[in-house]
Amino acid sequence: MKAARSSLTSIQIAQSLGLKHVGPICDVVRPTSVGRAGPGSLVFITDARTDLFPAIARAGPVTVIASRALPEAPEAAVILSAHPRLDFARALHSYYAEAVEPGIHPTAVIHETVTLGRRVAIGP
Repeated sequence: MKAARSSLTSIQIAQSLGLKHVGPICDVVRPTSVGRAGPGSLVFITDARTDLFPAIARAGPVTVIASRALPEAPEAAVILSAHPRLDFARALHSYYAEAVEPGIHPTAVIHETVTLGRRVAIGP
């Protein structure tokens, strides 16, 4: 698994997804499930799982990707999304993305007839 970035905030994740942020700005330490959420967690919740709102409220300052604001959890930063599950997956990509320089790793094996595009990175 790729290493996570050292730090992101809820507003940075919202901006990277092009979504609206409401509530306090929270540091994001780790993406996790609602059941394991604690301060610094990034989670998502769907409208079908309103039973999880109390767990969000108990988790403390978390970032939640949800389709509505969560007045039940005033410490939570909410990233408003029409598709929370999809946008959580997109946020994971942002969270675990690493800067890769274009180029070919010396141990990569590439067939001689392959044509590569510009700014391609091929690892080992």
